[in-house]
Amino acid sequence: MRNLPPLPTGRSDEAGFTLIELLVVLAVIGLLITAVPLIITKARPGAELRAAASDIAHALRAARLHAMSTQQEVLVQFDAETDSYQLSQADEVHKLPDGIGIDVSDAGRISSQDQSVIHFYPDGSSTGGAVSLISHHQRHVISVLPLTGRVVIDD
Repeated sequence: MRNLPPLPTGRSDEAGFTLIELLVVLAVIGLLITAVPLIITKARPGAELRAAASDIAHALRAARLHAMSTQQEVLVQFDAETDSYQLSQADEVHKLPDGIGIDVSDAGRISSQDQSVIHFYPDGSSTGGAVSLISHHQRHVISVLPLTGRVVIDD
């Protein structure tokens, strides 16, 4: 068997990184450390708004199911002055995060203009309405269809 010369690997005998390569990597890491908090801060209001819209949609769906299962009317009351909502069968008042405003339209109005109520009936229907959440020039609308009581989030 004869000895063959080693295959060229394209590498020199000295392995490692140059000082310039290390400085470039450190500069990229520094830029990422600076940019990531800014990106997260800008994305946060939109995420909070989506989460609040999802929470309200869940509460409305729960109210509809409760009305159907107990065969009793269930109310969901919204207060635009305090940016909060409450289900009639629960004592807990749900406050929206700071910076998110609420506006309810096409729902049964009660005593003042700042408060609105969406009714859910035992057959699954409702008075209907649209709950708008507004924050930082973004808006999510949660619609309640009157005949079916179906709850839909529109972006």
